[in-house]
Order: sequence, then C-alpha cells, then structure tokens
Amino acid sequence: MLRQRAVWLGCFVGACLFNLLVTPVGVAADKDLAAIKAEMIRLTNAERAKAKLAPLVEDARLNSAAQKHTDHMAEKQMLEHELGGTTPGQRVEAEKYDWGSVGEVIYRASQPEKANAAKAIRSWMTSKDGHRETMLRSKYTHIGVGVAYSSTGVPYLTQVFARPIQ
Repeated sequence: MLRQRAVWLGCFVGACLFNLLVTPVGVAADKDLAAIKAEMIRLTNAERAKAKLAPLVEDARLNSAAQKHTDHMAEKQMLEHELGGTTPGQRVEAEKYDWGSVGEVIYRASQPEKANAAKAIRSWMTSKDGHRETMLRSKYTHIGVGVAYSSTGVPYLTQVFARPIQ
C-alpha cells in the first residue's frame, strides 16, 4: 500500500511539474490583473454615474504611470504618493501625457490576499482623506490603473486621473 502511494505521488508531482513547465504562469496572472484593472475602472465609472458625472476613458499612458508606481510601491512595500521622489504629475509627464489636472489614489491591503477591486473602491469611497473627492472630481476625463503584489503577497492598487491641457 505504501509503495502504491509513493508511485502515485511521484506521478502526481511529475504531472504538476510538467504543467508548470508548459503553462506560462505569467499568462494567467496577466489575465487576472487585466480583469482586476477593468473592474476598477468599471466600478469607478459606476460611482461617477451615481454622482451624475461623465465616465472616465482609459488611457494607456496613465495606465503605464499607474503601473510603474504600483510596481515600485510593491517592491519597496511602501504606500506613498511620492515614492522615489516623483509626484503623480511627474510620473504622468514621463509617459508623455500633457496634463492640465492630475490626481491619484493608492491602496494597499492589510495582509496577503488576492487583489480585490471592489474592496479598494469601497475603501476609497468611504475614506475621510479626500480619495472619494479625487475619484469624483468632474474635471478628470481619463483614468489609468495599476495592480501589483509585494514579495509577501500583499496587493497594491493605484488609480491615476487626469485631464489634458486644453
């Protein structure tokens, strides 16, 4: 009996290793992150609709600024708007977005868990620190989002809001 279990376990582990080698792990993770980002935008625009505001349009340059900042926060395991000495406006400018107005909200879960767009949006919308006001500012027309995990599995999320110079 013990011998059969050892053989079965060996086959099971071998099958798992085979699957890991032939299934690109990053592909599944990228799809998960893309779904979370899309949900963040959807939920933000739903909150804006409740306030009778125009929906925000996703912008690739703002996505890049948000993602780079989120990656940096997750790497350093710090929640900061000016991490590394750059402001949200400087990060947006670095992505060639000529902004007239810019804002940012950032979020970090309190423990390792799967990133949760609804939880982050709820946290921002009930915050007393101006996050809700930033998300509902009528002058913003575009949005970019970032999601990353620290080495300890804690998710970090960022939304960047902007309006180009008129």
